[in-house]
Amino acid sequence: MFLANRDTFTTALKTALDASVKDDDVLEDLAETCADLLEGRAYVYPETKHDLLKALAFALVLVDKEGLEKKKDHLFKNKKSMDRFVKLIKATPVVPLFGDVSTTLESILKKAKHMEPGKFSYDANDEALKKSYSILASLPEVREQYKSYVADFGVVMNEVWNHILLLFLLLLLLLLLLNA
Repeated sequence: MFLANRDTFTTALKTALDASVKDDDVLEDLAETCADLLEGRAYVYPETKHDLLKALAFALVLVDKEGLEKKKDHLFKNKKSMDRFVKLIKATPVVPLFGDVSTTLESILKKAKHMEPGKFSYDANDEALKKSYSILASLPEVREQYKSYVADFGVVMNEVWNHILLLFLLLLLLLLLLNA
């Protein structure tokens, strides 16, 4: 039974990629693109953000393969890119898998042999991290956005009603002129 074995799909995909792909540029580009989209906040729903984070983590795991230390310009030696990835992953270290089951991105990245141990670890007692996951911390901002939206919506609705009333009066005037 395949569910009894851990990381069956990841291991099979990694083995197939090691055998077939000689250049990891596609996977490196995937990781860079995920980072670009996350930094640019090019997502609408939290699910999309979490999917991008998981794709970034899995791309880093898949890039890591045997003989990587011989390659001079691999992704793990590029300090600028790795600092970007570390910053993004540490900002949201826990992501949902499915339903109410969640995982840490660090647990995904532990599968990479050439990754520095503890590079993506996070402090669960970090107040800023706790605040980013707390609904109560973002409540004042959400309340302010709601008030702004309701005020803008009211203004737009008043303008729409004024236009409808004006059109109705013009139509009534036109009917009176035609009957006269």
